[in-house]
Amino acid sequence: MSNGIRPTAYPVTGYKTASSQRGIALITAVLITALISIIAVTMISEQQLDIRRTGNILDRAQALQFALGMETIALLALRKDAENNKTDHRMEDWGKPVQFPAPDGAEGDMISGRIEDLQGRFNLNNLVGKDGIIDTGQLQQFKRLLIELDLPPGLADRVADWIDSDSTPQGMDGAEDGEYTRLDPSYRAGNTLLVSPTELLLIMTGEEYQKLEKFIAVLPGRKKTKININTASREVLASLDYVTAADIDELLKQREQLEKQNNKGFDKISEVFDLPGFKTLKSKQGKFEKYLKDNCDVVSNFFLASAFAQFDKGEVRLRSLIQRTTSKKKTHKVYTVLRTQGDY
Repeated sequence: MSNGIRPTAYPVTGYKTASSQRGIALITAVLITALISIIAVTMISEQQLDIRRTGNILDRAQALQFALGMETIALLALRKDAENNKTDHRMEDWGKPVQFPAPDGAEGDMISGRIEDLQGRFNLNNLVGKDGIIDTGQLQQFKRLLIELDLPPGLADRVADWIDSDSTPQGMDGAEDGEYTRLDPSYRAGNTLLVSPTELLLIMTGEEYQKLEKFIAVLPGRKKTKININTASREVLASLDYVTAADIDELLKQREQLEKQNNKGFDKISEVFDLPGFKTLKSKQGKFEKYLKDNCDVVSNFFLASAFAQFDKGEVRLRSLIQRTTSKKKTHKVYTVLRTQGDY
């Protein structure tokens, strides 16, 4: 018999609580597994990148050693040339490019090199004498070279101002600190010898530099260097004073004939005075003979060795400025003055 009071019903929760805990544990385990997987993949990826990076560094280091080997070959070739020859011309062995496969390299890996006579170019450091004052004769010669290349002759004043020791602009087109400090970013004129031709990019546009770079050199020291008539280009020879385009054509024709028939160039600077045009200049211009001997020669002391080496994924372009000297005892020394990877 009921007294009218119903029993209180309580939910059974034990099963659901255990089930929820197992679900949370499963989710946690999945998350931990995923996290560990992500960490493992990241570590493996970074390890692979490290291996590749290390491999690239080793390949480039090997390529650099090959390039330095080409520089050594250039030094030996120039030393041997000095011991066996008294002149420098375009037909010599050192002037021939070389190329061969890289030892122990993959297919296509190679080493190549060539040597150029830098005294076949105009030396920009000749613009200023030992006293730090602009050499007007060299300045005019540089202006003639610029005209030959269809460049503004006023650039010569700016380059000379960059090298000379004072802070006074040269002529109407010169420039010193007053102009460069107004630029953004600002800088000051070097007021010392150039170290690399690329410094000209601080003075002229990239387009102007590209037209000029193959005809100029920056050689160390304040001692004036001479132009080698056996290796100089038409444009550089045309920058000389007194001579006309016809005179240069005559010289180049004779030089080409010597190269083809005798495998050599001029043996002495005095030989050019046997050419009709130069003989006339010698007789009519009293200072011409001395001028030519003071500014030109058939021997060179500065060279540019360019080497390229490829080993697997490593590539190196090395350029070395080489100087060759001869002592009074006829002992020849050849050494690297400047070494750079990239542009000279």
